[in-house]
Amino acid sequence: MPYAAFDIEIAKDIPDGKPWQEVAPVGITCAALAFSDGRPARFYKGVPSIPRHGCAAIVQNLEALAKNYTLVTWNGCGFDFAVLAQESGLVEECARGR
Repeated sequence: MPYAAFDIEIAKDIPDGKPWQEVAPVGITCAALAFSDGRPARFYKGVPSIPRHGCAAIVQNLEALAKNYTLVTWNGCGFDFAVLAQESGLVEECARGR
């Protein structure tokens, strides 16, 4: 099965040593998906951050992709999906991505 790499960047600065959860909500400024099979990369962005409905659309896209791709992240379980859950309001759906 091909891979889809997923990553987000947040809108809020987090002071050194402070857990992100203590400064949440942190907002998502951009997210990206890169594919191992040559499919064009997919990008999402928002200024100053992606709105809730946009974050929900990312979750829905990830759920659809998970049927044909293995999703990979760097610290996705501890950060990316947790932030995406908070920003989209789709906590249960993001928990399945973990």
